[in-house]
Parts: sequence; structure tokens; C-alpha cells
Amino acid sequence: MDDGLRWFEAAREVRQRVLEDERGDTYCFGFAHYLDTAAGAYENITLPVVAAFEAMKGAYEVARRERSVDVDVYFECAAQACSRLGDARRDRVHQLEKGRAARQAAAR
Repeated sequence: MDDGLRWFEAAREVRQRVLEDERGDTYCFGFAHYLDTAAGAYENITLPVVAAFEAMKGAYEVARRERSVDVDVYFECAAQACSRLGDARRDRVHQLEKGRAARQAAAR
């Protein structure tokens, strides 16, 4: 979940950079290039990284083309969901470890 949060936060930042480039008089390298750099995808090219990269690009394109969708809200909600899921997962892992330690102590 932490990786998901990282990707959605990077996508939000990149979206803002693309908007700034479009409003300004500067060259825009585009969402995919900026995302690759912001998420560090180019440093660790694995199947999960490529899948996350392509999913972010696809989500951006779908949300950008749909007038009723606010791309920033979409990425923010997804980042919040990843954060909550990550917290829940960490809590569950902690509970499992605590239970394992208690069982080991009881077995001695």
C-alpha cells in the first residue's frame, strides 16, 4: 500500500507540473515523462513497476478526458485510500506478530 500511495502522490505532483507547464510559456515533457522521474520508475524496471506506471498513465488519461472527473480529486482520493489500507495492513501485521510472540512464549 505504501507503494500505491507513493505512485498516487507522484501522479498528483506531476499533474500540477503539467498544468503549470501548459499555463506557462515552457515546454511540457508530458505526464508520462514527469511521472517516470517523480516515481523513480526508471531506476527499478520490474513488472510491478511497469504495471503501476501504465495504470497511472491510463487513469490520468481517462480522468483527464472525462469532464465530470476532477483529476486532482481522483488522485487524492486514491492516495488517501492507499494510506488507510497501508495503515490497516501495518496494524494487522503488528497484531499477527504480537500473537505469534505470545504463542511462542506460551509454548516455552
